[in-house]
Amino acid sequence: MNLKKDKMRFAQAMAALGEIFDAGRESSALKTELYFQSLEKFSIDEIEKASTSLINTRTTATFPKPGEITEAIEGRREDKARRAWAVVDDTMRKHGNYVSVNFGQPKIHRCIEMLGGWEYLGTLTEDEWKWKRKEFESLYEALPEQGPDHIAGFIEKSNIEKGYDPPPVLQVGDKAKAQKLLQ
Repeated sequence: MNLKKDKMRFAQAMAALGEIFDAGRESSALKTELYFQSLEKFSIDEIEKASTSLINTRTTATFPKPGEITEAIEGRREDKARRAWAVVDDTMRKHGNYVSVNFGQPKIHRCIEMLGGWEYLGTLTEDEWKWKRKEFESLYEALPEQGPDHIAGFIEKSNIEKGYDPPPVLQVGDKAKAQKLLQ
């Protein structure tokens, strides 16, 4: 966030939440600052959108905690795990396990490693694939946001063994995040 410019908009979003959920109670400067610090990784547009969403959908009368605002922006952990698997599934079906892949999320790479690797996943039957989905989603929810910069496919591993240069890595998902990981 641009602290000077966005702090006013942030305070307005918090005031709007306060009007609805704190029934006219004055929000303290300390509370606003603590919320600001805990949510500063998000853009002001994301925070305003989440505030509006909470005002329109939330049924409890208490002021939303920072974690609830974060969830309104990012979605629930289970939803994120399902979306991550959908990207993995789509990539495997379209490109197979021969290509090296950068999903732009190290956590996805780590999950794939823990499931046996990209090459191994490409050998699974449809029935085995369904069970790996459940394992993947559980791992994704539990693991921190870290892992390798990409997942090596069959061709990259084979080339390295033979002393050849690895092929280009397939960039999937958020291209900017994927490129940043490779740098």
